[in-house]
Amino acid sequence: MPKYPTREQVDAMPLRQQARAHADAVYRDRLAQLKRLDRQLALLEAEHATIKAAGFNIHASQVRREFLGSGLEIESSLYVDSQSREYAALLAAGFTAERKSPEDTGSRAYILKKGRLSIRMYFNPEAIALAAKQQKPATAEVLA
Repeated sequence: MPKYPTREQVDAMPLRQQARAHADAVYRDRLAQLKRLDRQLALLEAEHATIKAAGFNIHASQVRREFLGSGLEIESSLYVDSQSREYAALLAAGFTAERKSPEDTGSRAYILKKGRLSIRMYFNPEAIALAAKQQKPATAEVLA
């Protein structure tokens, strides 16, 4: 099997070899993605202990390159209560949030920034409202 088979070469392979070739390609793509994100990952790593202490444990499998961008995107939880904890933890760790998607979408994109670190995450509006209720009144205005 060639190291970097073409699509035609993969299609000509038996199914098990196709599966291995696909897994190799996914692995190479992920390593290339992590290499491109290295500076952003270093900034996130510096903040990781603070974010974790605030209640959001980020796993490597949640981190990827922002679609059509060069920044980080962190996959949020599927559950509203978990999303609200994640959002509140990032704010408690000193991040500022800016909404980046229109009102009529289901989950809304937010850019969370702290210094040179910029993270895109998607949150359900209910999660943002829940986080606002759980925060102090002074910060609730910022969340909404």
